[in-house]
Amino acid sequence: MKMQHTYSIVFQPNQEIVMQLKQYKNMLADRISWFHSKNSLAHITIAEFNASDEQLPIFTKQVERIADSESCRRNFH
Repeated sequence: MKMQHTYSIVFQPNQEIVMQLKQYKNMLADRISWFHSKNSLAHITIAEFNASDEQLPIFTKQVERIADSESCRRNFH
C-alpha cells in the first residue's frame, strides 16, 4: 500500500489580513497566555483528506475545477 499523507483544504485571507490577525493573536496571548491556535496562520479549514503522492494531483485538479466553476466564481468573487 502506498504511503498516504493528510491534506487540508482551507480558505485563507490575503496577507494583509493574515498579518493583522497575527497581531491580534499576539495581543490575546499577552493577556491570556498560550492558546491552541496561537501560532497558526489565519484560515478556515473546509475539508481534510488522505492521499498518496500519486493521488494528490487528482485531488488538486478536482479542487481547481470546482474553484474555476461558474457557480464558485459567482458566489465568491
